Amino acid sequence: KQSSTAMTVAAATTTLAFFFIINVIYVSEVLATSSDPLARFRGSHEFGSSNFGTWSTDEFDLPVYTYTGAEAAPGRLGPGKEPVIHHRIGNDRLEAVVYTNGVVSVRQDEGGPKLLNAYDPQKGQYRGGFGYVVDHVKRAIVGTTRAPFGVTPDVKNFSLHLGVNYALKVTWNESIMVRHRIFAPFGDVPFVYSQVNITNTGDNALYDISYIDYWAGKKQQLNCRHKPEATFFHRHEYMSNPPENFHGLLDFPTLNTTTARDRATPLPSYDDHDPRTTFHNCINHVMLSGYTTNGEAFFGDGGPTNPNIMNGLDDEIDAVIDDRAITSLATRFKIEPKETVVLCFTYGYLVNSSQTQFGPPVKNATADDCLAVFRDSQRSWQAVAPTMNFPGQLDWVQRELTWHSYMLRAGLTFDSFYNEHILNQNGNYLYVGEEQAAPRDPLTHVMGLLYGHGPHHPLVDQGIPSGVNYVKEVIRYTLKEKRPDGSIPWGQCAYGIDGFRQLDPSDLELQVIFTAVNYILARNDFDFLDQVVEWNKVKKTIGEMLWESFEHLVNVIRFGQHGLILLHTADHNDGILPTLGIKGSNVSIAEKMGESVMNSALGAYTLTLYEEILNYTGKVENASAVGATAESLRRAVDKTWDGRWFKRAWLGNESVGLGWRGDEEDGVMWTETQSWAILAGVPQLRLNRTAELVESISQLSIIPSPIAAINAGPKVMSDGGKGYGGVWYCGTLALISALGTAGYVDMALEEYLKASLANHAHTYPDSWFGVTGGPDVYNSILSDAPSSCRATYFPVLNSWSHTTPLASMFKLVGAEFHAGYVTLKPKIRLLRKYNISSHLLSIQKSELSPCSYSGHYHPDRPGEYWIHLYLHEDDSQFCKKISVNGKEWRNIELFRGLDSNGGKRIRFKGSVFLTEPLKWVLL
Repeated sequence: KQSSTAMTVAAATTTLAFFFIINVIYVSEVLATSSDPLARFRGSHEFGSSNFGTWSTDEFDLPVYTYTGAEAAPGRLGPGKEPVIHHRIGNDRLEAVVYTNGVVSVRQDEGGPKLLNAYDPQKGQYRGGFGYVVDHVKRAIVGTTRAPFGVTPDVKNFSLHLGVNYALKVTWNESIMVRHRIFAPFGDVPFVYSQVNITNTGDNALYDISYIDYWAGKKQQLNCRHKPEATFFHRHEYMSNPPENFHGLLDFPTLNTTTARDRATPLPSYDDHDPRTTFHNCINHVMLSGYTTNGEAFFGDGGPTNPNIMNGLDDEIDAVIDDRAITSLATRFKIEPKETVVLCFTYGYLVNSSQTQFGPPVKNATADDCLAVFRDSQRSWQAVAPTMNFPGQLDWVQRELTWHSYMLRAGLTFDSFYNEHILNQNGNYLYVGEEQAAPRDPLTHVMGLLYGHGPHHPLVDQGIPSGVNYVKEVIRYTLKEKRPDGSIPWGQCAYGIDGFRQLDPSDLELQVIFTAVNYILARNDFDFLDQVVEWNKVKKTIGEMLWESFEHLVNVIRFGQHGLILLHTADHNDGILPTLGIKGSNVSIAEKMGESVMNSALGAYTLTLYEEILNYTGKVENASAVGATAESLRRAVDKTWDGRWFKRAWLGNESVGLGWRGDEEDGVMWTETQSWAILAGVPQLRLNRTAELVESISQLSIIPSPIAAINAGPKVMSDGGKGYGGVWYCGTLALISALGTAGYVDMALEEYLKASLANHAHTYPDSWFGVTGGPDVYNSILSDAPSSCRATYFPVLNSWSHTTPLASMFKLVGAEFHAGYVTLKPKIRLLRKYNISSHLLSIQKSELSPCSYSGHYHPDRPGEYWIHLYLHEDDSQFCKKISVNGKEWRNIELFRGLDSNGGKRIRFKGSVFLTEPLKWVLL
């Protein structure tokens, strides 16, 4: 024990020295900008572009990133072991992955997640979304991909622009310029557009030009098996139906292992036994000159660099072929000098056999109608984006928030087993791990959609569907996942497979309650509790299923000797036991006896809100049970205070080296646990420890990190900070929420800006992670490779980097939603004015006076609502009058009340109508 103590003291000394150096560096930077704490975030609109390209805006005033970095090879990793760079094109139904060599893979989740057009060069399969312009007279080809994958020989002849809802590739030679845009129409639509503009830049007519559009046919199932795919056979048909805008190829795939029984009885399966028909369609049907379905014949011996297409395409359809299948359509035309020919193709799948839309929603569409679809889609993305306007060279914040709004919703797909949309974590978890896990992830991701327009908003009448419905769908999805014993599986594979029975984390029941109560209170949609879900031939209401989750928590997951929620195999952190170094026989002890402070703090917060909802809806007896459990957890967490922070977990028998973790002796403060404790109100139970705890978080986790806060510090972790010493977006979301709710809004603002993609790219300009997206966790500054991540393949499509800034935006003003009222704490001192707005809620601060505030609230249920404003004492004295829905009140003293932090509370109410919000102005 003495030896152990000596080692602990030595480690602590080393740690303190390390953090002393970090703090000296940080303090020197702060002193240089002490007059403006936000100086390091100020910059032009291009701020955060990194060394890989440049941010700008397109013709729709939407953000676009022009990628100029080195190209990665089309396989798993590039020649220098750099990751392949990706971008997302998507809508509410599908997702398409764009690679920086210009190729695209479309993902479809009906029947189980899969790529519709995968990569297999041995069979002529090169994904898709690209094509070739052929000059038959000059015998020259211009491809819409970049070398070494395509035929464009020089990087200078290729530019790539990654925009909201599109990838634009520009290639050219001495006489032809090609602008090839792939985009997805806004809404629940199962196809993408391939729009090609071909310009004759020379002075002479080009008399014999072809454009050939290519999509691979091989399907790659993402089904957790990680082994060679079952083979799909393909039968193609050519069809021309001008009124319905279809002129192209249909692909009817079948799985080689499928039986008639598989198709007739759709049960959980690793394989898709009823794959959807895919199609490749040419809108410019009068120019259509040929097609082929054979990848080997298309590319010949030259591969994608020199395909066998110089003589055009014959009308060739193979009988039934295996994974060599492609769909390629050719057009042929003449181009006059300086003329531009606009072509339009669509590629996608049939949701069902009755589908009649294959392109623009008009009869006898033309390429101009495709352009109209693109313009309407861009306007829709602009309309649904929230607003965050900050003065003084912080306009990039709005750019980034708009980007997040698109990237998050574009990650939606449709799961035909549960018959609900799902917002997968995506990234390496899906594209490498091939899993839909864990439920806490999509349940949190949809919180980023919570502030959008509701079902009665005028935007719905304009054809822009509400994203808020998907919050409810993910809640239903999760409740349908429940096993017969009431537990929620850790993850799903393929088509309804419960593939991870060895994992039994103890937070999942809390997570579904967490998202449900936050949705209900924010939108005031108490009717959702009465919605009936029919699943496995059983009908239950949402309210009944949530109550069953609470009972499962109390009676099955249970509580330990310290009154904390038992750990089981994991808690909110799936790798908590191996991360803490628990091995061998100690694992079973920890799984049986371990208790989670983290889950207990989360539970105290969540169940307090659940109690409020139950009381409001007349379930008084249930509310009492839930409230008692919340209070018991709150007091149990309070007892884990260890001098400067709350402990992380109790692992069981101390005699075998287990006991407490995350205490002063352990030397590690777990930031996310502290955040949930603050949200649950634990530090207020005695002596109001909030200020002391926030100071510990600031010194140990926030100040040392140039990006968002370290999840666990100050001890340098054995894994170099790649695991629980890292910077987790889920932890950042909890921390910003905690700081804002507790009234530390300036700290919340700084943490919000530190966690931004722009700040990450500015801090680490040579790291692609964190430019257009990021993983769920970055290596922290404690790591030998800070800013990198655990999963270097498909890191930027992870949903967490887009969820956190959207879900936390109103925490910057301390927003809390309750039954019939909203609380706001707009005490930001670092900004003279600001505008934080969404369709649900907004608050603006002007420079007219210290008390110049305005805003609105538009929940889904009409009625009267209260707004509670907590202002600084020295600001509130300037408040003279208030206007609510146009009605002015000059005497507002009657509505004032002291804030627990010494400020003033101003309380007022107003009416909300189906299509009109409660609007207020304070002067």
